[in-house]
Amino acid sequence: LATDMLSVHFTERVGHKNAVAAANICAGVGLVLLGVLPKVMGGTFISLVIPTMICAVGGGLIEVLISPIVDMLPGEMKSAKMSFLHSFYCWGHLGVVILSTLFLVLLPEIWYILPMLWAIVPLIAFLMFTKIPIITLNDDAPSMKIGKLFSTKLFWLFIILMLCGGAAEMTMAQWSSLFAESALGVSRLMGFSASFTFEAICFALCAPPIRRHPLRRSPTRS
Repeated sequence: LATDMLSVHFTERVGHKNAVAAANICAGVGLVLLGVLPKVMGGTFISLVIPTMICAVGGGLIEVLISPIVDMLPGEMKSAKMSFLHSFYCWGHLGVVILSTLFLVLLPEIWYILPMLWAIVPLIAFLMFTKIPIITLNDDAPSMKIGKLFSTKLFWLFIILMLCGGAAEMTMAQWSSLFAESALGVSRLMGFSASFTFEAICFALCAPPIRRHPLRRSPTRS
């Protein structure tokens, strides 16, 4: 949340391309430390908090920047493309849960290697963002100030909706895993994996697919 608030001030100065590249670096460094610090610091709680906070900085900044980057892409059906983009949070979530569960079942003694392997994903994203061009909008309209945004009632309505939605998401995921563990007698690992897997599937299926209009014809070469 702190990253989201601060990004309003520095994103326009450094550019979306540099900001999202730095966000992937933070995410990758946090994942590497998630495998290193618990081994170095003896598995203490703070050894998990530090890399999680670094990952949260990168993840929060990525979440803020990817949507406007997609919105700046030329083309039509922006709402459908945005929904399709957001659905990939769920598909990525699903892939991470399934692959991580398989890794922990097969190789539980080297669990600390797992977050280091996942750090390859933001590393690849960082390399791609350093090479691809990103369009910047030439919008001369003045942007809304933070004070004016906070005084808008609709803004606080959306804040409440986001808080309730996030709380409901975490409650369902944690309750379903506890139910699977206590009532169905499965292990804690399988309970968490099953609950988050089905949650991600349900979220992903809610995104509308991108379809071209049936009456719209593709351009032909002359």
